[in-house]
Amino acid sequence: MWKKPTWIFFTCLFLSIHLGFSQNDTLQVSLRIEDQTLEEILDALEQKYPITFLIASQDLPNQTFSYEFFQEPLRKVIAEILSPTEFGAIFYRAYAVVIGPKEEIEQDYSINYYSVLSEELNNKPEPTETQRIAVGKLELLKPDGRAFVTGRVQSRESQKVLESARVSLLESPFQIETNAQGVFQVNLPAGTHTFLIERIGYDSELVPVQVLSDGVLEITLSTKTYELETVVVEAESPEEILGSAQVGITRLSIEKIRKLPSFLGEVDVVRGLLLQPGISTVGEASNGFNVRGGTTDQNLTLQDGAVLFNTSHALGLFSSFNSDLVREVSLYKGNIPAEYGGRIASVLDVKLKTGSYNKWLLNGGIGPVSGRLSLEGPLIKDKTSLLLGLRSSYSDWILRRINNPDINNSSAFFLDGNLKLSHQVNESHQVSLSGYFSEDDFDFAQEFGFSYQSTAATAEWLGRFGPSWRSEFQLGFSQFESTQRDFTGNNASNWTTGVDYIRFKEKLFHSFSEVLAMSIGIEATLYQIAPGSIVPSTPTSLVTAGELEEVEGREAAIFSQIEWEPTPRLKFLGGIRLNSYQYLGPKAEKNFFLPEPRISMNFRINDRMALKGGYSRTSQFINQISQLDSPTPTNVWQLGNAFILPFQAHNSSVGLFRTSINATWESSIELYFRGIDVLYDYRDFAQLVMNPNLEEELVQGTGRAYGLELSIKKNTGSFTGWLSYTLSRTERSVPEINSGDWYPSNFDKTHDISWVSTYQFNRRHSVSMNFTFTTGRPTTIPVGSFQSASGLFIPDYSLRNQARIPDYHRLDLSYTLGRGYKRNRKFDTSWTFSLFNVYSRRNAYSVFFVQEPFRRSQAFRLSILGGIFPALTYNLTMR
Repeated sequence: MWKKPTWIFFTCLFLSIHLGFSQNDTLQVSLRIEDQTLEEILDALEQKYPITFLIASQDLPNQTFSYEFFQEPLRKVIAEILSPTEFGAIFYRAYAVVIGPKEEIEQDYSINYYSVLSEELNNKPEPTETQRIAVGKLELLKPDGRAFVTGRVQSRESQKVLESARVSLLESPFQIETNAQGVFQVNLPAGTHTFLIERIGYDSELVPVQVLSDGVLEITLSTKTYELETVVVEAESPEEILGSAQVGITRLSIEKIRKLPSFLGEVDVVRGLLLQPGISTVGEASNGFNVRGGTTDQNLTLQDGAVLFNTSHALGLFSSFNSDLVREVSLYKGNIPAEYGGRIASVLDVKLKTGSYNKWLLNGGIGPVSGRLSLEGPLIKDKTSLLLGLRSSYSDWILRRINNPDINNSSAFFLDGNLKLSHQVNESHQVSLSGYFSEDDFDFAQEFGFSYQSTAATAEWLGRFGPSWRSEFQLGFSQFESTQRDFTGNNASNWTTGVDYIRFKEKLFHSFSEVLAMSIGIEATLYQIAPGSIVPSTPTSLVTAGELEEVEGREAAIFSQIEWEPTPRLKFLGGIRLNSYQYLGPKAEKNFFLPEPRISMNFRINDRMALKGGYSRTSQFINQISQLDSPTPTNVWQLGNAFILPFQAHNSSVGLFRTSINATWESSIELYFRGIDVLYDYRDFAQLVMNPNLEEELVQGTGRAYGLELSIKKNTGSFTGWLSYTLSRTERSVPEINSGDWYPSNFDKTHDISWVSTYQFNRRHSVSMNFTFTTGRPTTIPVGSFQSASGLFIPDYSLRNQARIPDYHRLDLSYTLGRGYKRNRKFDTSWTFSLFNVYSRRNAYSVFFVQEPFRRSQAFRLSILGGIFPALTYNLTMR
């Protein structure tokens, strides 16, 4: 008799088919039995007749029986033998008989039940590239042929459970996401299935599974290694927050920025930055951003290694970065690495992604005032790729519909484009060429206008030499030009300024061991400044044409940095940058040599807490002279010289960083102080336009900025977001102003609060909000007046920046309807509905005073965006 150590009576179907028994059900049995066990009886029948019994012998009763049969049908014999026991029989084609417990025999068995049984017993496993994972046991398969599978997904490296991982079945439209414990559950037919597991930041996993019965499925995902064509942008991981020696760094996830409420549907990198602690702006529709008390020109902004002198479009309403093309955003606001120089406050390093090497992708979006389109794909498969992006505005149709004659006669337009070619020479070397251009044009009521253009290009070579040497070479060019236009009156004219920038950089990186690494490099920069030219724009204009002489400056630096981890809990990052600067202008030449030491450390208190601190000295040889009371790009770039010394700053910060056990929550507290040895402010009623002796309008002083930054973030789950608070002061001391006492800078804001949250209902639906509050920035106001003998009122102004404009606060909302659940579709679409400035707050950009003859000064508020701005944006991706 065939015996199996476990009970699987149901094999009759499979075996009987392959034994080829006849359909004859008339077998007659003659047999005499005296005191034999049931097992012995069945053995005797198998020996005498062509019968096969399928049973586990150890389950049979041990009692003995006595029978005598003569020419009795087989079915009757088996029924009589089993009648005193708890066993029953299933016959297949008369000669295959399964013996088993009656309660099992009497159940109904589904077709899928027998299908799984046949597959398991008939097919011998063959060597394959990927072996199937068995879930459950065959003997526990339920009669209905279905199984309840409980799966758990976790990280292969850290063993951390992975929430919100998407689980799909390739054989069906089924999809589900893991819960906060990384668990999913599914009831499905037993048999062969292929699970697809996906999660941002991890490699997708195809898992072939053979489901036999109810059981548990354990799945691990590997952390994704992002190749050059990767679209996904990595956010700052908890390990980087706690483990990195770099202090005061902010990294942005483009995926999270896309979920933030946007202005008129345009996803904005800079607006995402403004929601981080320590980063602010003087107001809506203002160019640039302020970092820890620095002016906008004290930030070095790089896009693929090329310097951008303007980070915004439409007078600050949109940023210059096309979010569809961005791969990584890093803002260094504390201890700036030694490889960066030329600015004293921060470095914003934006890196564009590389076009796909294996397939063509088309992305686009249409909003109420702007649209965008990008294309990427292989020019030579697996070798050369193209990335192309274009954005443009078409806002005039809205201006024409506003019931205001001045706005009806206004126009606003911007256009920008990106081009990137990447070539993979071999596994160790890659070259790329990046290009960027932008153009802005704004006219107000045919009275005045502005236009500004940016052009940038970079050639980059990345090489690897052996396992421990890497090289990065960059050659970049940037150009910025702005024009201010007055259309009417005696001052009708066009005033143009500009700056050109050529930069070369080579950096070598060497890893000595897992705990010691070093980088060393050289950088050279050529500045060319056009201080200004002016021409009359009408025959009746009284403006005299003129042009100021161009000036040049050269900056060269060598830098080195060492990262050392003497113990698992202590890490140091130390470096030095040696700067040499030479001014070449129409006035006296001047040379400067400024060393910049930089150091930071990380002490790992425990697995979830780290203490960081750092100090860096920075210097700046080019600065911007601007009118901050106006939201217009009326700026003059000025090089350091014998009369306008380079800026120098001392930056120090210390912070405590903490994550929760499962990295769901992150929190931090940072203290910072910046002392500025040299800075400049303006004399009262300074003349900035076409002034060949601009230094005479400036007064030298010192500055300081200090503050406290608090942040708490929730990174996982359906509800994510962060709350940040900055308490800060930014002050100046200039002997010629306010009797040398410290006074607030124009962009000082004592309190700055940002609350950002996103609720993801499911993969398709999400709603986001952000609320911001800041203290009103300083201003100078009339505190009284006296009347002259002729009757005129003459205002008496306060000391500089002793008053403040009203506080700023705003609420934004957005709802996103994402793509559907169908896989392998060629088109992905989404809709985003946003409300900017939900309760129509008329936030003041500035407060100015107008005095009419024989009347006291009257205060007026300048509000750029004084109402609610709804927008509906359609996004498309085509594969």
